[in-house]
Amino acid sequence: MRPTFFGTIAGTPSEPITIYRIDAGRTTGGVVDGWDVDTFSVVGATYAFSGATLTGLTNPAPSAVYTTSRYFNVYSAETLRVTGLTPNKNHKIRIHWWNAAIGNNFVVQAYPLTTYREALVKNYDATSQAHIFEVSLVSDGDGVISLAMSGWGTNCFYSGIEVVEVPNYTLRAMTPTSFPNGVAMSQQLTASGGLAPFTFSRKPGSGALPWGVTLGSNGILSGTPLVYRPSQIIVEGDSRSSYTIEEPSDAARTWPSQLANELGDNFTVHNVATGGTTVATMLTQYATEVEPLRDSAKALDVFILFGGYNDISSGRTAADTYADIVTLCSQAQADGFLVIVAIQSLCTSMPNLSEMDSLIASIETNWETFADALVDLRDVSELNQTPLDLFYTDSNGVHYRTPGATLVKDAFLDAIKSLTPNGPTSLLTDADFTFTASSKDANGSIADREYTITVTP
Repeated sequence: MRPTFFGTIAGTPSEPITIYRIDAGRTTGGVVDGWDVDTFSVVGATYAFSGATLTGLTNPAPSAVYTTSRYFNVYSAETLRVTGLTPNKNHKIRIHWWNAAIGNNFVVQAYPLTTYREALVKNYDATSQAHIFEVSLVSDGDGVISLAMSGWGTNCFYSGIEVVEVPNYTLRAMTPTSFPNGVAMSQQLTASGGLAPFTFSRKPGSGALPWGVTLGSNGILSGTPLVYRPSQIIVEGDSRSSYTIEEPSDAARTWPSQLANELGDNFTVHNVATGGTTVATMLTQYATEVEPLRDSAKALDVFILFGGYNDISSGRTAADTYADIVTLCSQAQADGFLVIVAIQSLCTSMPNLSEMDSLIASIETNWETFADALVDLRDVSELNQTPLDLFYTDSNGVHYRTPGATLVKDAFLDAIKSLTPNGPTSLLTDADFTFTASSKDANGSIADREYTITVTP
């Protein structure tokens, strides 16, 4: 008969929970102070001792429990076999143990190994100090949890075990599941059973959330879902568009790739940037590399020009470079593209600094005559602090590291949203998004549930 316990174990609910409380090494005397005789230990000699130190423990067993123990120095799969549990149910286990000498190690392992494996390998600095090891385990189909315990070095002693049956823990269905496109939303995911507080996350490998929506650790889905009608973006620039400095071959780190990932499947992003390219070269290649990509069926067809710095560093004048930028952007507009042009902070180490300053001034003053939007990276405060984790500069210009590329991506994203006369809502469509939320409670129990969010026009 298992005693009924009314919740003084840390981390368990306050309502009555049926558990085992086993006084290891004691085989007679029945239940004493709620602790029963040891009927589960299979391997390990009994030992009587009265000197265990309980200082610093949270919710220790009664001191009498530590006077009867089993000690181990041989690893065994069936040192402790707890039976009679609810099958396939989560349980919280607290093992009360103490070490006999300085430098002892204590190992706990659960079976089957696919369920749990934990080793306590510590060099403790005090003899006879009591410790508590906690873990959440699921009983098998027969209602059994098996643990092995062993000591490395001088014998370690296991004095008691508490087995708590944790309440069922599941995630509830979400209501509502449909949210308007382009309208801020907030939806709380909730759990049934378990012990607060709960932490939430999107399960890795599951489906994506709508762009603009995040799942907080508090279980709140929030943000403004934005699902665009099929659109495309063409990026033309120099090396700062085509790669980041850490991994030149890793396209996933570049800001155009980050932009594509964030906008989702309805956006196609073409990155035709080439390291070291001048605007003069871009102009000669436009007819073969950019113009054929024009697609009038796209809701949004964007051309981004991010260049001019290689022209100046190679000795071209600001006037000639600016003239090529105007010609290139004007041609793109005439072909039906919406054009975004970009400028960034000066690099004091680059050559022809005064020419670069003159080019930036010309673009800043006149961009509305040949482009639809301007991205001025000088307005991104973090990029003006010269932190080495964001970018570095040399005679060739600015080279973005991955975090810096993310800031660049965000700046272009804001410009893209501003391009249509009616704002981004004129580009929105409907879609379904299916993902799996994962939640963990204070007992360590994990619950998953698949949700589908419908974004409506």
